Amino acid sequence: MTNGTYSNSTQNAGFLVDLHGTASLATASVSGATFSGNFSKGIQFQHNDNATMGNGVGAPATGTITVNNNTITNNDVGASFESGGNGNGSAYYRFTNNAIITGNHSLAVNFANGSTVGTGTFKVFCDNNHIGTAGVANSGAAVGEGIRLFTQGKQTVTAVITNNVIRDLYNGAGGFDARGIDVEQLGSSNTGQGQTSMDVTITGNNIDQEYTGPTFNIQYAIYVAADGQASGSGSNVRADIHGNTVPTQSACDSSPCAGNDSMIWMETVSNSNSPSGALYNLFSEASVNAAVVKHNTGPDAAWVATQSGGGQPAITLSGTAPNTVP
Repeated sequence: MTNGTYSNSTQNAGFLVDLHGTASLATASVSGATFSGNFSKGIQFQHNDNATMGNGVGAPATGTITVNNNTITNNDVGASFESGGNGNGSAYYRFTNNAIITGNHSLAVNFANGSTVGTGTFKVFCDNNHIGTAGVANSGAAVGEGIRLFTQGKQTVTAVITNNVIRDLYNGAGGFDARGIDVEQLGSSNTGQGQTSMDVTITGNNIDQEYTGPTFNIQYAIYVAADGQASGSGSNVRADIHGNTVPTQSACDSSPCAGNDSMIWMETVSNSNSPSGALYNLFSEASVNAAVVKHNTGPDAAWVATQSGGGQPAITLSGTAPNTVP
């Protein structure tokens, strides 16, 4: 699909592709279009059951769902890419070079899968998008995150989030701030499923929520969590986080709010459901904290960048880079 305007839906999305059963959409391309003023999502791709959304065959953008160079404004959610149902489907989403993503309400860009999704793969490449307008409050998202990757179930997740610009999230009267990039892996909601794997690369992003409210409301610019929502069903998150630019404020989010907490935060959340997290030690630092604060612009070198108190397993350093997608 090239060009066109998909706007002002009063009850649903401006443009929706929804697959069920064993349906397969091997390759899709959406470029040069405008999605504006829609009740729910501006553009939405969703696969359910054993369906395939982007079969991964051939070099991208072949074998992928590619949404490139579009204008996405004033929807509830700007763009959403999802996996649902109880089957073993797979998806490969590429969201690139979308230079105008403004005025959306709850989320600017959303990648998510459901808690009962079975085995399969969920691949994301999110690169060089521009969310919000500097100096215009709530222009990135009125009440939500800039880029959200929220995964559950058993799909193996590989995500690359690079070179995006995010400005002006939840602000103004009563504003609570919002995370610029929010990445969470919860694992399956069924017990005894073991760890669900996520490999995520977050590099080269430039984030400033431009929040001006109370300091106790300041949220992380980049947040990565390894969690577990059912007994014996946790997550294994491997992350590469470097070369990002974030505000120099001290966040007061899930951290102890001690006034020295980095705007980039990676943590294990559950202390009983087998989460684990590892940060790629590209620069051979001696600690997780040093690997974060020395190789991203914004955090002071003395700030704390990870949390593993309360019995949670500690984030570790790894000499192996996470898997990526092109």
